[in-house]
Amino acid sequence: MTDVTITHAWVVNVDIDALVDHVTINGVDVTRYVNERDRWYPLRAMLRPTDPDGMRAAWQALEQAWAPTRPAVSEAEAGELDQEVKLRRPDMTVRR
Repeated sequence: MTDVTITHAWVVNVDIDALVDHVTINGVDVTRYVNERDRWYPLRAMLRPTDPDGMRAAWQALEQAWAPTRPAVSEAEAGELDQEVKLRRPDMTVRR
């Protein structure tokens, strides 16, 4: 989303998992605070390369980040990849 403004809203139980470029909440720019605590931020920041070298570096970083996942996926049996996986928080479910 780009150039989004939400005003006079009641926002409850919001979960945003995204590249954060500029976020202001109630007049406070929280971008740096959010990005400093996002373990994926260095990789997310690379995902908008401006040249071929940047694209190659981003692709290599993505490959390295997901490398540990590949063996589990390649060994999965038919139908397993569509199962829900419960995370630590019971209110969060991820499909892999």
